Amino acid sequence: MFFDVVVGAGPGGLACAHEVVRQAQDLRVLLLEAGRGMRNRPCPVDRGLRCTGCAGICNVISGFGGCVHYGDGVKLSLLPSGRRLIDHFGEDRADELCERAFQFLTAPLLEPPILSGTRLGAPVIKAFAGNGLAIREYPVAVLGETQVRDMLTALHGFRNDALAVWEKSELVTVALEGDRLTLAVATHGGLVTVETARLVLATGRHRVTSAHNLLTAFGVQTIAPDMSLGVRLETRAEVLAAIGVEHPDLKITQLERVDRKTKTFCFCGGPNGGRIKFTNYQRSFGREVITLDGHETTERLPGGRSLAANFGLLCQLARPGTSTEVRDEILSDYWRLSGGRPVAQSLRAFMNKTAELSYPRFHGAS
Repeated sequence: MFFDVVVGAGPGGLACAHEVVRQAQDLRVLLLEAGRGMRNRPCPVDRGLRCTGCAGICNVISGFGGCVHYGDGVKLSLLPSGRRLIDHFGEDRADELCERAFQFLTAPLLEPPILSGTRLGAPVIKAFAGNGLAIREYPVAVLGETQVRDMLTALHGFRNDALAVWEKSELVTVALEGDRLTLAVATHGGLVTVETARLVLATGRHRVTSAHNLLTAFGVQTIAPDMSLGVRLETRAEVLAAIGVEHPDLKITQLERVDRKTKTFCFCGGPNGGRIKFTNYQRSFGREVITLDGHETTERLPGGRSLAANFGLLCQLARPGTSTEVRDEILSDYWRLSGGRPVAQSLRAFMNKTAELSYPRFHGAS
């Protein structure tokens, strides 16, 4: 079985596949997705249940749409957020590519999304600066759950003879034979061999380590990232509602120079807050690790508890060793502490560095 291009089915892979089909309709493209279909990605935590691992493929991490999850809201951030694109492509080319991606994803919507995050009020800037903090300004569009469903439905509905989509199908091995790659793909019907002239690794978080190993095996030089450690803080939605209106993807950095930079990330704090889900990496790091992920929401109603908001706090690590060695050390500590599962603390215990720990059955189910 031969395809000209094989690619994953997250936002990057979808954009790549559609662009190839549009520009070169004589090529056959295969969208290879390890996860489930667009509408079949429920998270048990949404129903107040414990993480089950979803039979080996976490529905939060994998599935058609990738990080754009059917049933949740999503934020689309434009440059200068993601400044590494500028490092790779230069400012003009990065701006062009970012705008093309934004237009591609939002084209199915009835109305163009509103961009905010670039006109912060003077009182907000002054308040943060007074605490030694600066807010990064860049355009952000918040898409509600209905808009995300419309967007994914349109992307999923795009089909022709040049594009095939295999869901619940995972790349296992790759071998170079002449000018072609031979892929072994695990499907629900068994192992299938696929030949391709080009392979695009838009693999996302599920294959974070295996993609690196594949590139290394083919002699592709990669640059390991600086390691950081993150925690997620949850509070009542009204606490973060006002700043969430000013900047829906709030990123804060320190004004003073410090040895280990700390910043916020993955902010879910508008008027409707955001939900927290488990992200089960299964054995992507060698043994099961479950972390917490924030998801934007705009349409949910309060249930048995009031709406909550959340954000992540990320701190660079200054430990000796390579990034892989530091990562393995952190994960080993995490396993000794909780078996690789999320740990809950009160803010007071977190600030005082005391051992007031609990291991919740579920988290953020409202």
